[in-house]
Order: sequence, then C-alpha cells, then structure tokens
Amino acid sequence: MHLVELLEVPEINGPCLDCWRSGEAVAEEHLADATERRPHLAPAALRAGFASVDAGSMRLRDDRLDALSLFANEAAGLADTEMVLAQAMADVATSGILHERFIARHEGVTEQLEVAFNTRIVLEPAKGVVAAASKREMGKAFALLRGYARHHNLRLSEVARQVVTRELVGEAFVIEPRSRSAHRS
Repeated sequence: MHLVELLEVPEINGPCLDCWRSGEAVAEEHLADATERRPHLAPAALRAGFASVDAGSMRLRDDRLDALSLFANEAAGLADTEMVLAQAMADVATSGILHERFIARHEGVTEQLEVAFNTRIVLEPAKGVVAAASKREMGKAFALLRGYARHHNLRLSEVARQVVTRELVGEAFVIEPRSRSAHRS
C-alpha cells in the first residue's frame, strides 16, 4: 500500500495530495473509473487489490500537516460514519505529532538556555580576573578571553573555566601586538 501511495508523488496527482492541498477529505470511490484521471496510482492500486481510496486531512485548525490515505479492497470507499471515525483518528495522530514536535523544540531551547546560563556563571568571574590582571574594563576583558579562545582554538567556556580554576592566569590574556621588526619580507 505504501508503494502504491508513493505513485502519487511523481505525478503530483492523487487523493492524498488533493486532500493535503485542499484540507478537505477526498474520496476516489471507484479506482477502476479513475485510470485516466490517476494514470499511475489507479492501475497500481488495482493490481495490488484495492478498489477505492479515501484521504483525510491531518490538520490542526488551518495548519495542514499531512493527509491520511485509506485504501479499501471494495469499491464505494468508506461510509460517512467510517470517514468521520477515520478523520477523528487522523486528528488524534496529528495532535500527538504536533505535541511531540512542540516538546522537542522546547527541550532544545531549554538545553540551549542551560548551556548559556552555565557558561555565563563561569564567564563572568573569568572576565573579572582578566580585567583585574590586564587593568582593562570588563568589555575589553571579554574580548581578550574570546580572542585567546579563538587563537588557541578552544571553546570560550573552557578558557573561562581554566581562568577561574587558575589553570590559566589573567596575565596570559595581555596580548602585546607584534612589532614590525619581527616580520620578515
């Protein structure tokens, strides 16, 4: 059935795609009569033993997520009550998918905030150590930390941790510019 449904994609033609575009249920009650309208899908579905297909929208309000195709081996497709039940199942599935996406997005944001907060906890004292050692303001101390991290290909949080734990001393960040005499042509 999945392979039959994939035949809609190359031709951009099929009940599932029509349903997704419109947001409304689409019924192809007699696939035998749809071979001209659906030249790839209908013959393949008929060969696979299906006689009809109904598609219901997977949506939340105006946001269409996908469409659900229901193939049947009898013509005439689903009865109205069966389509209502199928749409209810599609709505529940949509709700679950969107809920999972929402949680995953928020977990990612929470993780990013935790990393930023933990980095900040170490970075602020490190800026103070470097500012005192270099006799510069906090903004310049941050620039020195960042420059040191980039120059040594280290993460800023790691450099800050090393300063706070005294593995690196504040004086290491007082970078003197190279003199012109050090460069040779």
